[in-house]
Amino acid sequence: MVKLTRRQVLAAAASGVAVVAAEGFADNVAGETKTKINKPGVRQVQAALSVVPRPGNVKFTSGEFKLPAQPMIAFGPDDKQGQFAAAGLASAFRNIGIQPQILSSGDFKNGYWLRVTALNTTAVKPPQVIFPVGAAGYNLDISDEIVIRASSAAGLFYGVQTLIQAVTAGQGTVAKCVVEDVPEIPLRGVMADLARLKEKDEYYFKLVDFMAEYKFNAIFMHFTDDQGAPIELKRHPKLTSDYAMSHDTIKRFVNYAAQRHIEVIPEIELWGHAGWVTGHPDYEDLSEEGPDLCTLNPKTWQLAADIFDEMCELFPSKYIHGGSDEAHFGRCPKCKAEVEKHGETALVGLHLKRTAELIYERGKIPILWADILLNYPESADIVPKYAILNHWNYRADLSDEPVKFLMSKGYTVIGGSGIVFGSRAVLPKGDALRNVENFGKIARNHKLLGINNTIWVPQRYVSDTLWYGIALAAEASWSGGEPDRNGLTTSFFKTFFGIDAGPDLLQAVTTLHELPAYVGNEIADVWKKKKEFDELATSGAYAEKKEYLSSILSVLKVMQAYSSKALRHKWEYGSLIYAAEMKVHIGERAVAPWLLTQAMDKAKELVSKGKSAAASKVLGDESKKLSALAVQEKRMADATEKYWDKWRPADDPKKQSTFQNTLNAIRTSDGYLKAIAERLEKAAGVMAEGKSPDWDSLLADV
Repeated sequence: MVKLTRRQVLAAAASGVAVVAAEGFADNVAGETKTKINKPGVRQVQAALSVVPRPGNVKFTSGEFKLPAQPMIAFGPDDKQGQFAAAGLASAFRNIGIQPQILSSGDFKNGYWLRVTALNTTAVKPPQVIFPVGAAGYNLDISDEIVIRASSAAGLFYGVQTLIQAVTAGQGTVAKCVVEDVPEIPLRGVMADLARLKEKDEYYFKLVDFMAEYKFNAIFMHFTDDQGAPIELKRHPKLTSDYAMSHDTIKRFVNYAAQRHIEVIPEIELWGHAGWVTGHPDYEDLSEEGPDLCTLNPKTWQLAADIFDEMCELFPSKYIHGGSDEAHFGRCPKCKAEVEKHGETALVGLHLKRTAELIYERGKIPILWADILLNYPESADIVPKYAILNHWNYRADLSDEPVKFLMSKGYTVIGGSGIVFGSRAVLPKGDALRNVENFGKIARNHKLLGINNTIWVPQRYVSDTLWYGIALAAEASWSGGEPDRNGLTTSFFKTFFGIDAGPDLLQAVTTLHELPAYVGNEIADVWKKKKEFDELATSGAYAEKKEYLSSILSVLKVMQAYSSKALRHKWEYGSLIYAAEMKVHIGERAVAPWLLTQAMDKAKELVSKGKSAAASKVLGDESKKLSALAVQEKRMADATEKYWDKWRPADDPKKQSTFQNTLNAIRTSDGYLKAIAERLEKAAGVMAEGKSPDWDSLLADV
C-alpha cells in the first residue's frame, strides 16, 4: 500500500485541497508515513509507456486498454480549465482516428477528474475519491477505463498530457497501469532570446505548445540586450526595435500560455547588456562609457521605473526578471569616484538592491542573475532577501557550491542551465545536454524553486533542431532524477516522431549532439600555413578530423534510414538530418586542407621528376574536388536559409550579419573554395604545357 508523505499532506493542506484516501491507492494517516511516492528512478518499461518527462512512479498491471472507436470523455468540474483539458484530449484522439464525445459533470469540489470509457451515461459520474498528489500532481489509472484524478487544474492538465503521449505512441492502445506523478521542481522554465534575434510571433506560440506537452510551466522572455528590444515600449517608443511584439500580441500570447498553465515572465536588462538603451543617441548619457547603464545616474532609475511599470501592465506573472548580469562598472567619473571611496561591493549592492526594490514596489517578485553577486559575495549583505537569484553556469561538470552559498545567505534560488550557448553549433552540444541534466539534479537535491533553461543567440542554431534538447530539459526539470538518456531518446522519438528507435538510432542521436560543429574556414590560408598543417598532421590532428568525418557520416546514414519511419513532425526530423549533413560538410571542410597540401606536395614532386602531365592531373583532380565542395557549401547555405526562413523574418538584416551567424559564415566562405579551385585549375593548365607554376604565390591572398 502506497502512502502519502508528510510533505505531500502538508502541500495539499496548504493549497486548500481536501486530503481524501483512495482505496487501492493510498492510506492517508496523520503524521509521518513510511513510503514516499514519486521517487524518480530509471524509466520503467519504455515500450509499454512512452512518456516525457518520465513519471515518478508507474505500476503496471496485466494487459492493455484499447480505446473504443467512439469513447466518452467525462470530466469535472465544468469550468474553463476542465473544458480545455478535455478538449485537448479529444483533439488528440481525433488525430489517431478516434471520435470521442465529451460530457461534463457540473460542479465538483474535491478537485479535478477526467474519465475515458465506452459510450454510456454512467461515464458522467465522477470517481468516488480524489487522490491528492500535490498542487501539480496527478494520478492516472488505466484499467478497463481511464481515470485521471488531480487536486488542481494544472495536475489534470499534466495527467492529460501524459495520456495523450501514451495513446498517441500506441495509436490508441496503452498498457494498463497506475501512474502517480508530481514534479519535484516547482518552476520549470525555458528562456527565449528575442533580443538578439526575434523569431516570427507564431514561433513562440509553437514553443509554448511544445512546452505545455512536456509539462513546463514558465517561459522567460529575454526582451532586451545590446542588439535591441523587440517589444513595443509605449513609454519609450524610440527604444523599440524592429519586428517587436506588440502589446496586443503579448496579451494574446500571455492568455494562450496561461490556458496551458505556463507563466510568461519578462526579463529586462538594465545594467549590463544594456546597449538597447545606451546605443540610442537620445539615451547615451545613461552610459557607463560603454553599453552598460550608469548606477549613479538618476535617469537610469527613472527609465527602469517606466519599463517595469509597462511590464506590470502587460504581464500578470508574479515575477519580473531584472537581469543584471555581466555588467562593467566603475568607468564613468561618478561611478569611478564612488568605487574609489566605498569599493566595488558597495556599487554592486546598490545597483542590485535598487533594481530589486523597483520591481518589489510594484507588487512583483524580483528575479536577478546571480553572477555579479557571487563575484562580490559581501554584496549579499545589501541585496534584499526577497529577490530570487538566478544562478547560471553552463559547464557540464558544474558545482553546487554557488547554490549552497546563495541559500546560506537566505536567498531563494533558480538554476540557470544552457540548452544552447557558446559558439555556432547548429544544435545543442553534448556538454550543454549534460549541463541541463546536472542542473536538474542540483535543483532537486537542494530543493531549488526552479530551473530557467536558457537558449541563447538564435543565430547560432536552427530553431527546429532544438526540440530534443528542450524535451531533455523538460525531463531534468520535472524530476531532477538520474539521467536515462537512452530511455529519454526512445520515448521522445516515439511520442514526437512516431519512430521506434533502435540501438543504432539511439547512438546516432547521441553522437550527433556530441560531435562539435564550428562553421569556419580553414582552407583559405592553407599554403601560408603549410608548416602548421604538417606539424598538426604529425600530432594526430589530421587523424582526429578523419575520424570525426567517419563518425558523422555513419550518423547521417542512420538518420536518413529512419526518415521514412517518421509518422509526424517530418519537417522537424528533417532538421536533424540537416544538422547531420552540416556536420558532414564541416568534417569534409576540416579534412580538405590536408588533402590539398598532400596534392600540392605530390604535384611538386612529379614536376621535379619531369612528370608535368601527371602533376597537372593531380592538381586538376584536386580542383574538381574543391569545386564539388564549393557546390556542397552553397547547398548547405541554401538549406540553412530554408530553415532560417521557416521561423524568422526573411528580410531581417541580422540574417546577413556576421555576429555569430551560422548562415552568414557558410554563405560567404564558399568563395574561398571556388577561388582556390580556380587557381589550382590554372596551375594544372600551366603544368600541362610542361611549365612549373609559381608555387609561393599560388594560394597567396586568396
